[in-house]
Amino acid sequence: MKYEILFAILLTALPALTQEQRNADGKAEKDSQADSILKVLADPEGHPYFPKDRESYDTPSYTRYLAAMKEPSISRQLPDGVECIYRLTILPTFSDRMSIRISKKGGRYEMRAIQLRCNYAHDPVEIVHDETRILDESLSGPLVSLFSREQLWIKFTNLEKAVMDSVKDRIPYIFERRTEEGYEMIDPHSPSVGVLFLEDHPHLSTKDFKIYDRIADRLIKEAGFPAQANSADPK
Repeated sequence: MKYEILFAILLTALPALTQEQRNADGKAEKDSQADSILKVLADPEGHPYFPKDRESYDTPSYTRYLAAMKEPSISRQLPDGVECIYRLTILPTFSDRMSIRISKKGGRYEMRAIQLRCNYAHDPVEIVHDETRILDESLSGPLVSLFSREQLWIKFTNLEKAVMDSVKDRIPYIFERRTEEGYEMIDPHSPSVGVLFLEDHPHLSTKDFKIYDRIADRLIKEAGFPAQANSADPK
């Protein structure tokens, strides 16, 4: 009789143990997913994408998608024969991630445009567009001039950062350029001028925040992405 009771107790306990194990496995899986999202990744050759002193809260996301695109780091020394490299990375919340990289070698400009599809959890799924082509002079000049606008690289004041951080509907961009003089990057969240007035900082409206949207839209247009990725501006 006592064996029957013991057997019944074991049968009762087994489902609880199984559910407990399921909970533990589920927690471990969630922790693993969180770790992968927050991890700062290196490029395919093991080089860091960004200098340590330039990392921000968006850095893990940028490195995650750049690594999935198999994009190289451009913060390191220029490869042999390469004179300069420019790159725009765009991470829209509800559409594909995009990267446009322009490099100059042997007097010619080359552009790689790549588009990465993600699932509902924003995990990389597949590359849906990957094209590298030589740019003719009629196109390379205007596109490179976009990256050469000094206003694009002006660092933001703390007040400007505070205003931008208050904007909920924004597109994360990162602009990079690597020349013989060194490496520069800027990762703005560009608000509309109207937001600046709402924040009671009208004097900030003299700064052209929308320059990032205009440059991103022009680059996307020339990159030849599929129709769904035809705009970086959520509005």
